[in-house]
Amino acid sequence: MKRTLIALTLILPGALLGACESSQDPYRVVGQLASDRLELSAEFAEPIVEIATTEGSAVTAGQVLVQLDTARAATRLAEAEAALAQQQARVDELVRGP
Repeated sequence: MKRTLIALTLILPGALLGACESSQDPYRVVGQLASDRLELSAEFAEPIVEIATTEGSAVTAGQVLVQLDTARAATRLAEAEAALAQQQARVDELVRGP
């Protein structure tokens, strides 16, 4: 008797849930979609000149999301290249003599 009662308590809820299934959409899934929000931080504090994608759109690896202003970075690069050339000239002078 106890086994029958236990079997009914286990089978009955499953049967009731199976009867509630909608025949219109057999692939319907009820639940909650959870998503992660990613925050991107730029390596340099440059102004953004273009946002190439919209929020919520699918993106692929390597796709450009935002375009930063490169004026200050280009200036710093030119400054570093000039300092390198100056140091190279100094090394050349030390090797060859004045």
